[in-house]
Amino acid sequence: MLKDPAVLDSLKPYFVKGDIKKVRVAVYTDDIGSDAYNLSLSEKRADEIRRLIVEKFGIAPSLITADGKGISTSFADKSRNRRVEVYIYHG
Repeated sequence: MLKDPAVLDSLKPYFVKGDIKKVRVAVYTDDIGSDAYNLSLSEKRADEIRRLIVEKFGIAPSLITADGKGISTSFADKSRNRRVEVYIYHG
């Protein structure tokens, strides 16, 4: 679940533009917990973001790839490692 579901609203201009060829959702977790747990958690979160995009913007599920990436240690701040990245490809 998103802490703030309105965050997706900021992407609305990109979704209503039309001519969407593909959407990729990548979800990461921090390093608290096991690798297996975090991979599963990130996959569940990715599926939920995918569901919300379909529901909010009417994007066909077949256009959305949702990937749970598991643990990220890219940032020193753990909260920044718990993130969702949404890539919208227009054609």
